[in-house]
Amino acid sequence: MKNDVYELVTKRILDMLAAGVAPWRQPWVVGGAVNWKTQKPYRGINTMLLDSGEYATFKQIKESGGRVKRGEKAQTVVFWKWLELKDKDSTRTQKIPYLRKSAVFNIQTQCEGLQSKRQELTFQHDPIAAAEAIINGYVGGPPTSFMSGRAFYRPRTDTIAELY
Repeated sequence: MKNDVYELVTKRILDMLAAGVAPWRQPWVVGGAVNWKTQKPYRGINTMLLDSGEYATFKQIKESGGRVKRGEKAQTVVFWKWLELKDKDSTRTQKIPYLRKSAVFNIQTQCEGLQSKRQELTFQHDPIAAAEAIINGYVGGPPTSFMSGRAFYRPRTDTIAELY
């Protein structure tokens, strides 16, 4: 079982690399992969294995009145923790790693009959105006100049060159 999980994870990462995706480079997306039922974000290797979205097991989907679309393939998630086993002959305890895999489906794209539980956060943000406000409110700060080509700070003259 343990080797199966390692092989599945390795195969998934190699497939992603073959498709031109480096799974350790995460896009700037708010709201990664979460468990649909608990809304807890997936962690560890699961962040590389799953795209952004809400995921549920087949059992969770069925119990909630939804269904998996015909022909959809499950994604694999990995769970592990330390188990403490007591020795029968003595009072010693031994810690061993417990590794388990589960099959999950994206409820937005692979399922029908389920609604998202995700709370959407929206806000107004103008990064240019925010940056200008910082520059204009910086009393006694270094002078700024507008140059084309690149933005940089020059410590020798204590100046900031802005990109325009």
